[in-house]
Amino acid sequence: MLTASSERVASLPADVHYELNVTAEWQNPDGYWRPVLVANGQIPGPTLRVTNHGRIIIKVVNLSDQPLSIHWHGIDQSAGGQWYDGVAEGTQCPIFPGQEMIYNFTVNQAPGLNLYHGHYFANDADGLIGIFIIDPNEDPAEQDESDVLALDMSKDWDEEVLINVQDWFHMGGDEYMQAAMPAVNTDFQAANNGAPFHWPGFPDALLINGKGDFECPQINGIDDVETSYCWPVTQWADEANFVATGGITTFDFVAGKRYLLRIVNTGIFYWLTVQLEDHEFIIIAADGVPVEPIVVDKIEINIGERVDVIVEAKGTPGRNYTMLVQDQLPIPANQTAYVVYATEPAAEPTVGTDWQWSPLNGPKNYSGIDPFDPRWIHPIEPFPADMRSLEPDTTIYLENYELYQTMNNQEYLTWTVNKNEYKHDPSGLPLLALAKYGLMQGGTDQPDASKFLLKKGEVVDLVLVNHGETWVPQLGNIIAHPWHLHGMKFYILGYGPG
Repeated sequence: MLTASSERVASLPADVHYELNVTAEWQNPDGYWRPVLVANGQIPGPTLRVTNHGRIIIKVVNLSDQPLSIHWHGIDQSAGGQWYDGVAEGTQCPIFPGQEMIYNFTVNQAPGLNLYHGHYFANDADGLIGIFIIDPNEDPAEQDESDVLALDMSKDWDEEVLINVQDWFHMGGDEYMQAAMPAVNTDFQAANNGAPFHWPGFPDALLINGKGDFECPQINGIDDVETSYCWPVTQWADEANFVATGGITTFDFVAGKRYLLRIVNTGIFYWLTVQLEDHEFIIIAADGVPVEPIVVDKIEINIGERVDVIVEAKGTPGRNYTMLVQDQLPIPANQTAYVVYATEPAAEPTVGTDWQWSPLNGPKNYSGIDPFDPRWIHPIEPFPADMRSLEPDTTIYLENYELYQTMNNQEYLTWTVNKNEYKHDPSGLPLLALAKYGLMQGGTDQPDASKFLLKKGEVVDLVLVNHGETWVPQLGNIIAHPWHLHGMKFYILGYGPG
């Protein structure tokens, strides 16, 4: 006999559908016209949102003239979505011109800030990037602890502001790949099979939400301004140069409100700092993971990283405040945006009221330090006690080297892992399929292997060793390197020299 239950029955969120039409166009995000690769005609592409525990279906149509794929950076694909991770020749074949692919996966992870970007050679260098947000599930019958935590945290801010920062090169993605490899072969496929990467040069500009400016050199004087790639011109920088612009980004604030700034670095090469004049940042999440709140005066964010911060709008109504994004090179590039305060403050201000989320009652102040040093960032959910006693099934050492060396009579700054370069499988087929069916050539038993075959459920201890600090005349000492693990997150057990 069937009886009615008084318990609420969980209903999964409705499927979310998006269509990304990727085209090759000419655009001038910093005032310098160059070919770009864009989703739905814009840089960055449309923001994608899905509710936790819901399914997202993304149709990617390649209307461009080059192969591509799209990686969903920060999305946990360990529960069956690995085929949709978006790595060309890793989890899928490229999407060739005129073709399309439907990415279809369910999201089950902590709500938070992520991103997406092209992942066939340097698709992202041409502008194929965007923000991907997982919203908390508000259904009590379906939500988990991470949803409850995210909803609690949302009580302490009034409005969300999305900020996409990135370095920008005037060379196209194909040129960038050539510049990032020794001149041993002009064929991309051949060059990527054994040629180590090297430093491609300084960025031409930085972009904030797809907008920036660029100081263009004159060619033959003012008469050539309209015929150069720089246009429109906004002002003269000096007698020899003029400034072109793709526009200036502005953010509207109302005094007395609290704002959640969701900052993503979708660049391809350089870590950036973000500062807001006369304002502090309260960091509440890093890389999509809620953390114990800390107060800092600037954000340092590497490529692929994300950070959520709360800013209290304590500025003067009617005044503008400068947001500065800058790289850390000897000749720094920088870009500004403006926070524009309304002339009237909020009728019911949030600033000055009690924090609703208890950890925000006493955030630690670390102004002046690097908040993304693992020693300062502490997740709200600590390392599970039941995992502390586990012995690793496999230990993998990944040692990156920077070598300033001469090849083909040219000097290059090169990066290698374990002094080896990654090589595609000779078949050209996706590595995931080859591994699944036991067809992969090579493996962990080869001293020069760049691939590691792991079994589901294994406990893996990754030891990352940075043999940096190579002196490079153009850059000085090179030290910092980001590491990104596709499809899953990891716990940091230790950090330091040795």
